[in-house]
Amino acid sequence: MVSEINRSLKQKYPTQTPSLADNTIKAQYDSAQKQKQWLETHAGKYLRPSNQWGQAISTQMIHTLQQAGLKKLWLGFDNWMPAFYQPEAVDMAKNAGYLVATYDSYNTAIERGKTIPG
Repeated sequence: MVSEINRSLKQKYPTQTPSLADNTIKAQYDSAQKQKQWLETHAGKYLRPSNQWGQAISTQMIHTLQQAGLKKLWLGFDNWMPAFYQPEAVDMAKNAGYLVATYDSYNTAIERGKTIPG
């Protein structure tokens, strides 16, 4: 059910495929905020407060890390979408001295559909 809700919201608030000319980061962020707002408006009474949504990052997670005495951390994501849904948590993490970023790999350094010989 959750994946169907996610699919429907992405369809309702689509973004273009990233290209070299436009990485669509702002459009992805705006889409994430619209999806979140729609869900808060239409299903919010059945859900926890939106600042607690998500397993990847939330303000509560940042509080927990701080309470554990962790002062320097890298909070890495495989893509920016979790951060786009929780910008307040990202700001809180940065203010706590944490580095928040996506991780990259060799696999994402080559163009889609191309292969490396050897």
